[in-house]
Amino acid sequence: MVALLRYRRIPYTVEWGNARELIEKRNLEAPKPVLLPVMIFEVDGAHKAITDSTPIIHHLENEFPDREVIPHDPKLAFLNYVLEDFGDEWVTKYMFHYRWHFKERRVASPTASDELGAAKELRTPLTPLPAPLHRLTPRPPKRSGLR
Repeated sequence: MVALLRYRRIPYTVEWGNARELIEKRNLEAPKPVLLPVMIFEVDGAHKAITDSTPIIHHLENEFPDREVIPHDPKLAFLNYVLEDFGDEWVTKYMFHYRWHFKERRVASPTASDELGAAKELRTPLTPLPAPLHRLTPRPPKRSGLR
């Protein structure tokens, strides 16, 4: 979100901490559910907390028309929506799978690991990426010619 605000040249202030506590400190109604990121905007003369990157991006598109990020062309806008929705809603499934499916990778919090049946000795640092993902990481170019 910070990259989007910088790209769009929208002034902002970052306050790190527990989102619920920061919202309560300002006596604002908490969005449902409270997810990250949370941004506070002035809407109809009152401050309002908005959560989740997609609604925040749409709010910014309406409030700040310069340097838009959602295409005007309906076909491109639809493609943008499909890709964003896939990344936002479905790529997390891959993350969960690779984080907790394989016993040697179950390194989450003690409660999550215990719920998944991981033994305490399996809570070790992450192992290298599985082969399909490893192939997607950048590699140095192949050298040609004599060495």
